[in-house]
Amino acid sequence: MSTSAIQSPSGWRQQLAAGWQKQTSVIAALIIKDFKLKASKDRFGMIWLVVDPIVMLVMMAGLWYLIGRTEMEGIPVSLYISSGLIVYTILRQNMTSVPGAIKANSGLLNYPQVKPISCIFARFLFELFMLLISACILYFVLWWSFGLAPKYNDPLRTCQAIGIAMIFGLGISLLLGVYATLYPTVGKLASLVSRPLMFLSCVIHSLHDLPPTPRHYMLYNPIVHLVETARESLFALHPFPGVSLVYPGIWAVCTLGLGVIAYYANRFKLIRE
Repeated sequence: MSTSAIQSPSGWRQQLAAGWQKQTSVIAALIIKDFKLKASKDRFGMIWLVVDPIVMLVMMAGLWYLIGRTEMEGIPVSLYISSGLIVYTILRQNMTSVPGAIKANSGLLNYPQVKPISCIFARFLFELFMLLISACILYFVLWWSFGLAPKYNDPLRTCQAIGIAMIFGLGISLLLGVYATLYPTVGKLASLVSRPLMFLSCVIHSLHDLPPTPRHYMLYNPIVHLVETARESLFALHPFPGVSLVYPGIWAVCTLGLGVIAYYANRFKLIRE
């Protein structure tokens, strides 16, 4: 038996385990690289990543307080908006920040162990980790300063909504990561679309506040279902007719599938780019 045959893995399971271990190490190294880059590029860069959703919440809630509205569906405005803002931010970051991960790490693609998909996964996990820290700080401040805290009526359903949002966001990251790298205009368009998406996803207002016709069309947006489900499960609100996790779940699975297909079909072009 030759030496190469002895040293090679004995089966597909060993090969899969070795590949998984290698890519896990690469993704961890890329996450640390992003962390160091953000910290060294701007002294307030890391702080801003955490504070950005909090500042956005203060601005949106402040507008409602200025016009004299302090509650939505019996929930304080700041707490009500925060629940939708977290779900929306998961998807917004995957439309704006994550698609540029391949370009940002293009110099590392010369190493055979670094794949374009590793760059996307690393940026996705980095942004998700920073959002988690931001959400924890946000709810701690609301509880400590104002005594506001969700009721956590159905934590499992909340986790389901956030999990679907993460799968949906990963699919968007793969699609935009591929095509924004090959065609830079796609990334710019995605960034533009993400701005009005806050108003079209019932993040800063209630679905109950809309007239029947706009409400009907709003329900075609899968993000609305995720936002409303998160609020129902956090605050024990009455379920809105037509809101379901099945619809955004189908969107999430289909988007992730299309993202995987797009990456597989263009993986060699991404390295050349």
